[in-house]
Amino acid sequence: MVLVSLLAVLAACSRGQDARPPTKAPEPRVVLNHVVATLDAETLAAIQRNSFIREHLAAAEERTNATADGQSWTGFYLYGRDTSIEFFGPGPSTAAGDGAIGLGVDERGGLERLASRLRASGRRFHPHLVTKRDPDGRELPWFTTATFLPERPKAPFGSWVMEYRPEFMAGRVAGTQRDPNDVSRRNYLFIRYRPEMLVENLRSAHYRMPCRERDEFATDFAAYGWRVRREGDDAVATGPDFEMRLTADAERTGLVELRFALQRKVDRQEVALGSSKLTVGPGSDAVWRFAAASRTTSQTSLSEGAN
Repeated sequence: MVLVSLLAVLAACSRGQDARPPTKAPEPRVVLNHVVATLDAETLAAIQRNSFIREHLAAAEERTNATADGQSWTGFYLYGRDTSIEFFGPGPSTAAGDGAIGLGVDERGGLERLASRLRASGRRFHPHLVTKRDPDGRELPWFTTATFLPERPKAPFGSWVMEYRPEFMAGRVAGTQRDPNDVSRRNYLFIRYRPEMLVENLRSAHYRMPCRERDEFATDFAAYGWRVRREGDDAVATGPDFEMRLTADAERTGLVELRFALQRKVDRQEVALGSSKLTVGPGSDAVWRFAAASRTTSQTSLSEGAN
């Protein structure tokens, strides 16, 4: 009788365990991947040819990217350990004052989990594959990216979330002990990041943009899980190790300020770069202030843009 009762209890416990809902995968951390800014031609040229930028601030290069669907773009890049900057000059489809924020996930499958959650909440957020085409014509899956749909009319500001593909990472880490299934930003950037340079990572960015776009950005970042608050005309979005400040401005748009964490403490140094000014130190921080572009006159003012 005792044995029968004990078996009954064990069977009940077993059924209770089987009835438990499956453990949900943890929510992916949506992190900064890179910031994008279109600068006036003079400022971009000053940055590209400056020896302090190339020899001391961060690993830097001009690079052209091409994709299998025929798109291509050329930018000037600065690389940190986990984050990077993509600068453009004015062109046929871009103007000084345009900008974008590329977000990402550091774990494999994270973008699809994020997309599933957002779709379940009623948002249209569908990942699609971007395939890279090398100069020799070789094609390789590069990253998966997603933005909210339906796509809004082309605007000077945008954002997306991306996840690198292990097929691409396999070639990138070939000959090393690194894991190609590690699709993190750090594993992607290791080939370009230079620890002897000053910059470790981006810590914050400040943009000016029209009110409607500020509010759309704030809504999107809140959906990604960032904490969003209002401070006067500003929306401030705080995510893992990074803060975005978005100021509503009908007349001036574009990147206003970047802040960096440095690898080591340094004495104060200022570098004028066109209509921007980079201040490194004192200590282990740096700030780079830019002139926001006027949509009506195409003129810029550093003192106004740095407010």
